[in-house]
Amino acid sequence: ARKPAMKELRPGTQPRGLPAWLPSRSGGLRLSVRPKIAYAISNDAIAIAERLKDLLAIRRQPVAEVGLCVEVVNRGEQAVTITEVGFTGRFESPQVALHEPLLHDNKPWPRRLGPGESVIAHAGSSLKGHPVLPNLKRAYAKTDNDETSYGTSSALRHYVKSVGRNPG
Repeated sequence: ARKPAMKELRPGTQPRGLPAWLPSRSGGLRLSVRPKIAYAISNDAIAIAERLKDLLAIRRQPVAEVGLCVEVVNRGEQAVTITEVGFTGRFESPQVALHEPLLHDNKPWPRRLGPGESVIAHAGSSLKGHPVLPNLKRAYAKTDNDETSYGTSSALRHYVKSVGRNPG
């Protein structure tokens, strides 16, 4: 019996059925990219979670609207510079790019990540009411070598569903 041929993947894509927590690979690049829900609970504290209801259990009055962020972890053995993060649809369209995101640690952007290092980049303004929001399916991170890694989580779906019920 002949084995079916493996489907060739575009650089930076993950095979179907691959768990979202597994880092995507692109030419040796090993980045874990995950959308998260961000909830500012004070002027100097932001809670981050996968589900909105996990954040609501904190029982603190938010100081800003619930928003989205992208967590990027370098799971490779080489340092890499992240130049852009954002959210995209299933086939790279539509796209919301965060060229100069707000960073949880206030360090400079673009961000150089050594092996095992991470960065959390926040959308500077609420995406609530953005016309392409319902079409966004995953987060992405682009490097200075123009390589792109993608990732998804339930956070993006929860955010889109929540904002859809409560339009801005």
